[in-house]
Amino acid sequence: TEHDQLDAGGKLLSVVRMHADGSMAYSQVYNSDGSKVTTQYDSTGHKTSAITITSTATTTNFYTAAGTLKQQ
Repeated sequence: TEHDQLDAGGKLLSVVRMHADGSMAYSQVYNSDGSKVTTQYDSTGHKTSAITITSTATTTNFYTAAGTLKQQ
């Protein structure tokens, strides 16, 4: 399942995709400053990575199954 959130002008604000069991699979948020955060989840809905893109840098964080930051 995918859910898209739009502002009043039709601009995409976020995308959320769910696994068949309802757990998170993927999310992407578009911020007003132009930055974007993409988060990916494993098959059980645990966050595995988060990628933040700004006008000056890209940061990728990887997480353990327990949700602890493993690598940046």
